[in-house]
Amino acid sequence: MDNALKGLVLAAGVVLTCMILGLGFYIAREAKATASVSANRLTQYRAQLEEGSLLNYDGLTVSGNEVVNLTKRLVGSYSEGKEAPIIVTIRMKKSSWIYKNRTNTSKLRDSTSDRYIPPQSEFVVHIRQDDNDVITSITLEEN
Repeated sequence: MDNALKGLVLAAGVVLTCMILGLGFYIAREAKATASVSANRLTQYRAQLEEGSLLNYDGLTVSGNEVVNLTKRLVGSYSEGKEAPIIVTIRMKKSSWIYKNRTNTSKLRDSTSDRYIPPQSEFVVHIRQDDNDVITSITLEEN
């Protein structure tokens, strides 16, 4: 009888250990799935915040100073050879330029350059989005 009791205790211990391990693996799997979903939603939320602030500009008239700041903010971190996800086009009365990276953005404030944008000039902002409502380009047209 003593051996039978030890066998039952050993079997109960094995079953209990298996249940605890199974529960631990289940919790770990659920936590991984929750973390993945949370990371994806956080990325989407960040994109909405960034693009939402840009969408507020659509149709507005902004100063030349804001045009320079916006252009540098959108393409200024992309070196030559790389392309920003949002293309900035600046149309002035006599010419227009496309900015895909920081190349030539320093000329926007250089009064001796043909790309100079006077701070007091006014531009109308036009924003283009693709079929997925992602902003692809911003056109700044001088009034």
